[in-house]
Amino acid sequence: MQINKELIKIPDAIVKMAHQVDSRLTLEEVSEIHTEYLLDHKTTICPHCEMALVESELHWAETRSESWDDPSEGETVCCYCSRPVSPSDLMRPEFDHWLKLTA
Repeated sequence: MQINKELIKIPDAIVKMAHQVDSRLTLEEVSEIHTEYLLDHKTTICPHCEMALVESELHWAETRSESWDDPSEGETVCCYCSRPVSPSDLMRPEFDHWLKLTA
């Protein structure tokens, strides 16, 4: 069954991005994928390396350890690029990036 593009109200840019990943996708499949993207609130990426990352994958890295008497100072870092990232820094990927991550 063919779906009219005007009926599903999907932007041309979204259709083009999806077809770049897989040119065999129908408009109905693109619409389903786009809806899935809009509902996905779990997929996040590191703002530095743009790798898919969840809060539990952040590693604790000590930045200073003066003595046993003083607690160490540290920060969470990305497990891929080792750059400082806090859980609040994790970003939702753009549609085209999300599509490549989940394809």
